[in-house]
Amino acid sequence: MFSLSWLNLCLSWLLFSSLVHQDLTFFQQVKTDLTSHLSKDTAPICHSVPANANIFLHSLVVALGLYSFMLGLLWHLTLLTLLEMPLTMATHKIYDACYQAMLQAIQDSVACSGEVAHEAVASMETVQLWH
Repeated sequence: MFSLSWLNLCLSWLLFSSLVHQDLTFFQQVKTDLTSHLSKDTAPICHSVPANANIFLHSLVVALGLYSFMLGLLWHLTLLTLLEMPLTMATHKIYDACYQAMLQAIQDSVACSGEVAHEAVASMETVQLWH
């Protein structure tokens, strides 16, 4: 748990320092709420990186063991599954690209709605009552 907190702190610090060191033209071009992106992106990344590394290592060991077992039994079927693997990987890559584009569009719309809400609240005039 300590390592996840440390990873979250380091990633937040790196992202914030790179954001602070941008020039003024960057902030004039980027109109979305950057703090929303910063706060919502670091926690999922800090949780997904160790989990994905664990899943990758587990899957690699299982795949190597399975292919060595299949190769010992019947090498023709092993060759067939090895030829089918690039098709599966290409399909997954296309699906992942569409999914990431959808997630980016959702995050941009949430940031844009936050900016619109901020502008709407900022444009309201305050009424003061004098007793």
